[in-house]
Formats: sequence, C-alpha cells, structure tokens
Amino acid sequence: MGVTMLKKHIRESTGEMEWALMSVSRPNKVLKWFGKSRPSPAQVAKEEARVERHRNLNKGK
Repeated sequence: MGVTMLKKHIRESTGEMEWALMSVSRPNKVLKWFGKSRPSPAQVAKEEARVERHRNLNKGK
C-alpha cells in the first residue's frame, strides 16, 4: 500500500474543493495541492516520488 492518496479536499485558504495528495497515515495532512483540475498521472507520480525521497532521507542514520 502506498503512503499517499489523491482526493478532493476543501482548501481552507480558498474555501473551495481542490485536488490534493494526502498522507495515508495522517489523512488530514496535505502533502501537495494541485488546484481545481485533476492532475495528470505523471504529475501525481512525480510528487509521490518526491514524498518517498523525503520519507527515506533519515533512514539508516
């Protein structure tokens, strides 16, 4: 199972529904906002890779 999920979420600063990459372990944590239009699979994959890099930064230290 991945560490992220893509879903529509209310952005507090605008009060509107926008697409967001959310944390699975902490469902209220937004990892990346994409805006009102659904992001492409390539955009989502790029951001998921970024999240994985940051998640693994401190492993092994």
